[in-house]
Amino acid sequence: MKNKSTDLLKTFDADKLKRFQDYLSSPYSKAGPLLQHLCSFLLRFAPSFQNILCTDENAFEAIYPKKPYNKTQLSKVFSQLFNMLKDFVALEYAIEDEVFKQKSLMQYAIKNNILEWVDELYEKNKKEIRQTADLNFVTLRRKYEIENLYTDFLILHKDDGGGDLNFLNLLDAFEEYSLCTQLYIYAQIINRQRIYPFEYPKAHLEYLIQELHQRNNPKKAFTDIWYHLILLLQHPKDRTYYDKSKTLIDKYEKIITKDILRIFITVMRNALSDCFEAGSQAHYQEYFYWIKKEIKEEIVYVDNNLIQFKTFRNFFVVASRLKEWKWAEDFIKKHEHRISGQPEDCRAIYLYCRAEILLAKKEFSNAKKSLKNFKCKDIYLSLDERRLLAKLCYELGEDEEFEKLLNSFGRKLTYHKRSLPTHHWQANRQFINIINSLFLTRSQISVMTRSERAKAIAELQEKINSADVIPEKIWLLEKVEDLKR
Repeated sequence: MKNKSTDLLKTFDADKLKRFQDYLSSPYSKAGPLLQHLCSFLLRFAPSFQNILCTDENAFEAIYPKKPYNKTQLSKVFSQLFNMLKDFVALEYAIEDEVFKQKSLMQYAIKNNILEWVDELYEKNKKEIRQTADLNFVTLRRKYEIENLYTDFLILHKDDGGGDLNFLNLLDAFEEYSLCTQLYIYAQIINRQRIYPFEYPKAHLEYLIQELHQRNNPKKAFTDIWYHLILLLQHPKDRTYYDKSKTLIDKYEKIITKDILRIFITVMRNALSDCFEAGSQAHYQEYFYWIKKEIKEEIVYVDNNLIQFKTFRNFFVVASRLKEWKWAEDFIKKHEHRISGQPEDCRAIYLYCRAEILLAKKEFSNAKKSLKNFKCKDIYLSLDERRLLAKLCYELGEDEEFEKLLNSFGRKLTYHKRSLPTHHWQANRQFINIINSLFLTRSQISVMTRSERAKAIAELQEKINSADVIPEKIWLLEKVEDLKR
């Protein structure tokens, strides 16, 4: 069975389904027995609604046991159910929305002239906003909404001029909420210009920046962070703005909510390639700093507390570049069964990372065994695995298998040449050529004279260093150093 009601019910977990059933049964919903019977029938087959007994005919019989099937009549009941579902979803969101809740209470008290309660609610909200542990748009919106209602209340119900004076509080609340919202939107726009460039009102943004720049009084925390992030996005190569933004995020980290912190970190990570030389140790160290913060604050996870396949892979790559093997090992153990993606690829990325760690520990045989059951559809991970296997065969001195592997690797690259980005194809092609040269030099080095050996090693070293982009560069250079000994 598939319709708008079942589609919406599929998004409910077990607790939410139970709450909806209770809601229909309560006098508050005014649902009536027809909807209650239909709901009871449907919940027997939740959440998939794929059972062969879950049919329109059986649903109709559950509602009207003694009537012949009538599609139009059933559609009407389903339409009523869908409306009830929408009301229930809206009600649940309203209950969780503190701004809506406090605003509704204030409006009720004002409408019904419960004047003492209005003052009490206003002071309570002011205190809670002042003491809140959250630095986000919800807090700013709540402050503005409450000040707006209270100003109208003072003007209508009191003649002491308090409403006029409260306009200043209202202006302050509105300015902070509006300013932060605008800066947030501009930050998102500029951040996405890298992918989807489009025109936006730059003159207005410059006006906002100048206004903030000329203020003598200290900017409020939330505004200050957005202000410096905007400057960083506008001047990505200026480390001053990067360092200042980082300092502010660290300073207010405990009162920044996770959804906002996620945006801040995304902006900071996107700025890394401009502020630091791409691929440098400093670049990776800064990236690693934000990775650890994302994991610590648990903002890296998606639905069901999972980490995305691409994110898992990127985090491991950064840790391996910095040789943070202990951290990397703990990371893959913790997330082995928490990777989001195709099951085959998720298992493959785990096996690959474990093999890389074993290689770093010089447990070459175990590393190779770890890749025995490696299978994946992701072409980039598949190429990573081929390079890793080539390194392991080299380390183990398995010459015949090494040669076969390079041949199959080369054929794989040729097959995927049109589908791979040019720089990926060239980088892997260079790796094959250089590791093959390394293998040939090692196999002949015992019969070389001292001068021939020195020349061959120097040429190999030059070949690696002069390559534009080459994967496994550090490992290749280490193997060249081994030839000198």
